[in-house]
Amino acid sequence: MQALRPILLVALVTAAACGQRSSGTISSAAATSTSTTGAAATKGHFTAVDSQGAEAFDITVDGASITLKCRGKEIGSETKGDKRKYSGAGAIAEVKQKDDSFKLRDSDGKLLFKVKVQPDKIKVGTEEEGDLPLSIKGGKVEDSDKRIGKFKFDGTKVKVENEAGVEAWSGTADRNSDAFGVLVMPGLSDEARCVIAAEIAARGR
Repeated sequence: MQALRPILLVALVTAAACGQRSSGTISSAAATSTSTTGAAATKGHFTAVDSQGAEAFDITVDGASITLKCRGKEIGSETKGDKRKYSGAGAIAEVKQKDDSFKLRDSDGKLLFKVKVQPDKIKVGTEEEGDLPLSIKGGKVEDSDKRIGKFKFDGTKVKVENEAGVEAWSGTADRNSDAFGVLVMPGLSDEARCVIAAEIAARGR
């Protein structure tokens, strides 16, 4: 019986070691699952029409994939690294991503807009450096601290008001998104407005 004790001890140590390796594998899989879920969580469908019923945008986000229609026209997107290129009949724009911002450039590389994504606010402007005057925060849209519009999400429906407090756009959405605030911003072409809205939605905002 005494001779069996060393053998039993070795068996117990081996079983414990196997259990630790198995536990480590399960933890790693759980971490991977969480990471994958986080990436897949950026999904949604967002539509907006003006007061005449004309389409402003139709955005579908599915992870890194964006399907975009702007004023009834299909706009394709292709992602390579930290850049996403948008094209219609021809090249429209290129977006370069950073953790807290993205830049929208035309097909010749000229800066059109810079968008800074802060935890509580989104800011938009045309300058590479310096202040970005347009902002979206808490459903309100401002231009240099002056209110120019607001939007409200109610279940699946969205109402967007202009500076005069008139409902100028309406929409539908799977979730609330600051993308609707871009509709109110002045100085944007239809294509730039749609692309910026799509990029904001793709960031889960």
